[in-house]
Amino acid sequence: MSGVNVIPLCRFNEISGILKASAHPVRLCILGKLLAGGECNVAALQHCTRKPQATVSQHLRKLKAMGIITSERRGTEVFYSLTGRENQEFVGFLMDFNQKVFMKKRRIKGDEDSGRIVVG
Repeated sequence: MSGVNVIPLCRFNEISGILKASAHPVRLCILGKLLAGGECNVAALQHCTRKPQATVSQHLRKLKAMGIITSERRGTEVFYSLTGRENQEFVGFLMDFNQKVFMKKRRIKGDEDSGRIVVG
């Protein structure tokens, strides 16, 4: 086929790794908070996820290992932020997609989201 770009399998492996790292409710919450807040310390991310510090730190390590987030130590605190514009766009897409799916489900089912995680 002419005009079709063939993407090497190794690129899909990289994308798959990023999707796997993002594919957890707590990590999605962290990413959403970082997108909305720019940068956050662990305490802010604990509040957002409603999870203990050890759990949040474990998820932050996975996101950092994939290069989706970065950290900066300031005194005794560590602040986390999204790395690069492409990751900001990716997380923005995930948050938009989530909102569309959530709104569609609410229109169909008409139920409440009682187990909501706070992003804002």
